[in-house]
Amino acid sequence: MVATVLDCECGFEASAENEDELVAEIRRHARDEHGMTLSLREAMEVASRAVSAESSVRAANRRVGIRQKEER
Repeated sequence: MVATVLDCECGFEASAENEDELVAEIRRHARDEHGMTLSLREAMEVASRAVSAESSVRAANRRVGIRQKEER
């Protein structure tokens, strides 16, 4: 399984094997480091954006890999 990674503007990197773990890590970091209390829904929205962005990057990398093979 591929870990999902989310970078915070402060430099913190949240990494988790699944969305539930990522949501918990986001809520913990927001509370402990930024004094923010995120609701479960707010943290899920942040995690969802991270998962979507990561999926887009993986898809782009696959397309690049295909192009590189075709150019040879």
